Amino acid sequence: MINRSTCGALLASTVLLASCGHLFHANFEGDLPGKAPSPRPEGFPDGDLITIGPEESFFVTSDMGIVGEKSFAFVEPKVSGKLPPRTVMRSALIEDMQKPVHMSWRGIFGTSGSIKMKLGFAGQTYADLHFDHGTIFVDGKRSGVYKPGDIHSVVVSLYPASQSYEVTIQGDAHTNAKSFSGNAISKDEPTRPEAFAEFNVTSSNSETLVYIIDDVIMSHRAPRPISG
Repeated sequence: MINRSTCGALLASTVLLASCGHLFHANFEGDLPGKAPSPRPEGFPDGDLITIGPEESFFVTSDMGIVGEKSFAFVEPKVSGKLPPRTVMRSALIEDMQKPVHMSWRGIFGTSGSIKMKLGFAGQTYADLHFDHGTIFVDGKRSGVYKPGDIHSVVVSLYPASQSYEVTIQGDAHTNAKSFSGNAISKDEPTRPEAFAEFNVTSSNSETLVYIIDDVIMSHRAPRPISG
């Protein structure tokens, strides 16, 4: 059983800063601990959205803030045999779909479990990440390893003009390369001018803390690392 008020201690690490050009920003500071985050993140920009289900698998914690006092926890549910619980974060509408979009967040790997991430534009997946019981996969390829409690940053850059992507994972995680790049998985045209990040956790009979994220940003401006 996961204790939602005592998930563990944190270490200092690198943080990400994206300036203007925001399309999505969620830091969970205005949300209630133990509850799902608000579907409409506070502050700029207008029109970004978070959808989740079921609520008991995703909750805000005030004991493991990475950037601020609160973060967002992903937990394997107790019930197995159902569709994987998921959270989808969607950007505000994008005016120019030829501009690059950079997604970034801070993360802490949980005690066990598996989380799969799809990233791209509505109706068009560019890249997928998979953090699975200590192994990092990028588009199905073994790309690194991690330990429970490792703090890291993730940047996923999407380039619509070339239909390509680049993934960078920095911090405590150990990756096989400084970055990973490739072509969009789907060649379909986007169905809406918005970016998305979809997080799916394994459904099992355990209640395992899988992943914690904070300060999720989608922006036309590339994030840059600064001292934490």
